[in-house]
Amino acid sequence: MTISIGSTIKWTIPLLLVMSGVSTASAYIAYKAGYKALQGVDQPTANPAKKLTKVKKSSTRPTEFEPVDEKMILIKVYDHIHAQEKKSGSKLSSKKTKKKKSEKTSQNKLDSSQSKNVLIGNFLTEIQDGGVSLEITDSNNQNAISY
Repeated sequence: MTISIGSTIKWTIPLLLVMSGVSTASAYIAYKAGYKALQGVDQPTANPAKKLTKVKKSSTRPTEFEPVDEKMILIKVYDHIHAQEKKSGSKLSSKKTKKKKSEKTSQNKLDSSQSKNVLIGNFLTEIQDGGVSLEITDSNNQNAISY
């Protein structure tokens, strides 16, 4: 009984041998190139991370626990809160007085210069200043759509 080897097997075996030889040669070349590239690299003698932090000479003995004075904390918080309230209160009061003053002056101007004008919303229907007159004849309310 004779075993016949097909043409497919005849071509497959040499192809596998050539592929394994080429991969071995490629691995050898890569190893040599990597070895040469790392030849001048040395491990540092000291840890460079230690240079970034300052070395403190502290004693190894544990320190005694000192509780925080609760009254002092409460006093500081109370003072801070009231200082903030005074600041915001003074800002609000100054804004209110400025708003009242501006309303009074605008009302005085309107009353003195234009006694016949009619207000529609916040606008006058007719106003004259320095020889120039402005008259509003029509208005409509449009709601702006924001995305």
